[in-house]
Amino acid sequence: MANRAEQNQNKRLATAILAAKGIKMEDWLNDKYQEIITENTSLLIKSMTAQKNQPTRELSQEERENG
Repeated sequence: MANRAEQNQNKRLATAILAAKGIKMEDWLNDKYQEIITENTSLLIKSMTAQKNQPTRELSQEERENG
């Protein structure tokens, strides 16, 4: 995994490249988020189905407070 300095450098370079192409970093990131969600739709559905089929239990006070 890249350290913080490498991550910052990568972000600056990516931002500069995208800017040169006329693309906002926020738009590009949103597209990437959507891609990963779309690519993993079946995994998300399986997870939600498995959770739905789990017996329900009452949340503890700590779980309610921590969301």
